[in-house]
Amino acid sequence: MKPFFTQGRVVKIALAASLAVNVFFVAFVGAQLWRSRTDLPSFVGDSAQTPGLAIAQMALQRAADALPANDRAALRQALMARLPVLREAQEQYLQAAEAARKEVSRTPIDPGALRSSIDAAVVARQKIAPIVGDLLADAILHMSDEGRQSLSTYRPKQ
Repeated sequence: MKPFFTQGRVVKIALAASLAVNVFFVAFVGAQLWRSRTDLPSFVGDSAQTPGLAIAQMALQRAADALPANDRAALRQALMARLPVLREAQEQYLQAAEAARKEVSRTPIDPGALRSSIDAAVVARQKIAPIVGDLLADAILHMSDEGRQSLSTYRPKQ
C-alpha cells in the first residue's frame, strides 16, 4: 500500500494552503480598503465630501437619523470640529492598509514584514474609535433629553 503523504503530495498540499492564505489576506485587505473609501453622507454636508471615513460615517449617519433636528445639529457640529483629526487618522489607516496590501503581494513573502504591516494597520484603525467617542461625548453634552434617550436606545441594524 502506497503512503498517503508522499513528498509530492506534501508539496502540493503546502502550496495549496499557502495560496489559500494569501488569497484570504488579499481579499481581507481589499475589503478593508473598499469599505473605507466611500464619501461622507449629506449629514456632514456637500462641502465635506471626503474619501475614507466610511466606518465612522456610517455609524454617525445612522445615529443622526434617529435624532431630533436640534440634536442632529449638535452631532454634526461636534463631527465638523473633529473632522480634520478624523480625516488624518483615516488617512494613516489607509496608508497602513496599503502597506499591508503591498506586503501581501510581495514575492517572496517576508512573514515578519507581513505581520508587522498588518499589525500597523490594526493599530492605525484603532486610533479612529477614540476620536469618534470624543465627538459623541461632546455632542451628547449639548443634546436634549429626547436626543440622549434616542441615542441610549439606538441599536444599529446588522
